[in-house]
Amino acid sequence: MRKILILFFVLTLSILPSILANLQIEKTSQDEVMITDLNQPAIFDLSIYNSGATNEFKFYNIFGFDMSPKETIIISSGQIKEIELKIYPRDLSNYEGYYTLQYFISGSSSTDQEEKLTFEIISLEDAFEIGSSDVSPESNSIKIFIKNIYCEP
Repeated sequence: MRKILILFFVLTLSILPSILANLQIEKTSQDEVMITDLNQPAIFDLSIYNSGATNEFKFYNIFGFDMSPKETIIISSGQIKEIELKIYPRDLSNYEGYYTLQYFISGSSSTDQEEKLTFEIISLEDAFEIGSSDVSPESNSIKIFIKNIYCEP
């Protein structure tokens, strides 16, 4: 009986890693911003390495943010897949500042891997700087500029 239990334990330890999701996620983008007034998503570039078995994966969260891609993504064993994950705004009661979202990657074998992403939530008026060149009374024209504060090199 003891030999059977040991054999079962060894088989479980050798089979379990191939069943569970073994994903290594690296965020390759930076400075993600969500502008609430435009209803545009924060966009994250993720590099996902699957060290487990080939599986179909789906992204979701429990906080009411819409996420894309909505369809399942197949990642083969040993494959690195580049994913553009979009997180769309929801009513945060005029919340502004940094927000960390807990999300999950669910495999078709009923495995969930918890991950977190942090992004900044700002209003449209805080995303741009609007100004003009020096105003001269003798001139009939003025140069106006609009500068995107969050896309500076």
